[in-house]
Amino acid sequence: MFPHTFLSTPLRPWSSDRECYYLSLATEATSWISKIDNPLELLPVLEEQIAQELAAMPEDQRRHPDSFINWSRFRRAAARVLWLASHDDETIRAAATSAEALHQTIEQWLDDGAIPDTELITAVRLAHRLRIEHRDSVVIPRPGKDTRKSDLGN
Repeated sequence: MFPHTFLSTPLRPWSSDRECYYLSLATEATSWISKIDNPLELLPVLEEQIAQELAAMPEDQRRHPDSFINWSRFRRAAARVLWLASHDDETIRAAATSAEALHQTIEQWLDDGAIPDTELITAVRLAHRLRIEHRDSVVIPRPGKDTRKSDLGN
């Protein structure tokens, strides 16, 4: 029924509401540790930089690209996405009495072992994929034929 699963848990499709909750958590981070986490958007940038560096290295010195990424810095961002995707709207609303309450709920879920170290890379990649698939499917209206001056932008 749902297109993705994580550790046998079906994940609901990423929606605009889930994206808003995720963004509010990312911008309302109150703990210092949350502020040094890497955002998921940094992952493709890191992978591209690593690929370029590896291409310039002698072949006998190359390692797998994943070994150069500090995956633990993406853990909390991935947890936010996976928690939101693994819970229904009613549960999310009940936990989201405030950004801090939602943050604490997700932190507890993470502390309870929701993302084992052995599944961290899979979790980060899946969290990133959920957001990218959603972003790529959002319909942007085509500009209308009425080109009044107020609609022209710059």
